[in-house]
Amino acid sequence: MTPIFEVDQQDQFKSYSAKDIAALCFKHKALIITVFLIISVLANVMLFIIPSVYEANAKVLINTEKARTPSFFAGVAPVKERITNDPVKRIIETEMQMIEGRLVAEEVVRDLGIKWEQVYHKPLVHLLEPVGTYVTDPIMRALGFHPDPEKNGFDDTVKELVKSIMVAPVLSKSADTNSNIIFISLKSPDPIIARDILQKTLEYYRSYDIKMRKQEAELAYSIVNEKVLKTYADLTAAEAALELFLSNTNNELDPGSKSPGLLTTPNDISTIQLLKEQIIELEFELSALSDTFQPGDDKTSRIKASIEKLHVRLQSELELYASNNSEQTVLERDLELSEVLYLELKTRLSEIELFIDMNEHNISAREILEPPIAPRESSWKKDIVLGIFASIFGLVFGVVLAGVREFLDSSIRDDSDVSKYLGIELIGKIPEEKQSTMEYFFKH
Repeated sequence: MTPIFEVDQQDQFKSYSAKDIAALCFKHKALIITVFLIISVLANVMLFIIPSVYEANAKVLINTEKARTPSFFAGVAPVKERITNDPVKRIIETEMQMIEGRLVAEEVVRDLGIKWEQVYHKPLVHLLEPVGTYVTDPIMRALGFHPDPEKNGFDDTVKELVKSIMVAPVLSKSADTNSNIIFISLKSPDPIIARDILQKTLEYYRSYDIKMRKQEAELAYSIVNEKVLKTYADLTAAEAALELFLSNTNNELDPGSKSPGLLTTPNDISTIQLLKEQIIELEFELSALSDTFQPGDDKTSRIKASIEKLHVRLQSELELYASNNSEQTVLERDLELSEVLYLELKTRLSEIELFIDMNEHNISAREILEPPIAPRESSWKKDIVLGIFASIFGLVFGVVLAGVREFLDSSIRDDSDVSKYLGIELIGKIPEEKQSTMEYFFKH
């Protein structure tokens, strides 16, 4: 069959004009309005159900120069001694993790008595909470299951509080430096609670460092003090041993002495000199008598015997003198070592005491630059903007659904559809009349 009029193939696939889109919207106005109203109402109802959010902010300065190992640990705890200090970025990252730590959150919740509903929750939690309370829990009870007794309790409150805290470093205004200031924000449905929670969080975060340093110093103090007492006892014992040794001046009075009858005392050489002088005098006397008396004479023999005894006594005194000097050296060395160790430990103990005293005045490497204040405005402006965007999205989504419906509809509605779907030319068309007009025409 040859068509009377040629149909332009390009006209069949021409793009929609603004007039066509307007006609499409007018044709499916019921669908577009319905989708628009449903999404707008649902979005605004959800925004109404979700409580407004207040955000409290604060800034904290981290003095990385103060975050050092105390000097009294130098040489005592090798594991704490480092050739280089930690990078600033690592210190700042550690501090941020500590603020978001569970220990700090637990102390805050316990101290302020924070409840589940006083903590910020994500919108989805607010929307699903009634479903769990009024739908899921009754069904679980009907099936014989008991709901979690700890639901929305202390642990859940702490977990949600941790999620409501946001910590980030303050953006640097120059590209080649890093700021030591961190920014902390906390969300809550109540402005006063937001301020109090953030204030307590900063207090516990700051006192945590002080508390840890205090515990560390007190433990070090107890250990060093125990060593001081032990070293003092050793020092006293060394002094007593040296004093006893030096006071032992007459071995004749000590029957248990290794060399009874000897007179040499520590640091005393007079006895040895006296014996040497006596030997020299007897030798002179023997030399003088050798010219007068015979070698076997009684007087000469007595002098020789005396000289022999003096030599034996001199040798014993010399051995005793050497033994005394050796023992005295050992005792003096022990005493000196005990004194040096005792004074060193006393110095460390004084440093620890000074550190504890300074720590009592809350000297910390963390300084609060901007304390939190109660926020004056909630997120209502953002909620209004979200409601408007939700309505716009509902309108656009309705138009998209109308376009999809139009695209999937294969019924013949106008002249172009005849050529498009049937492949024939339209010669004419009968206008559509109202039902009342048709009934009137057939009756008359």
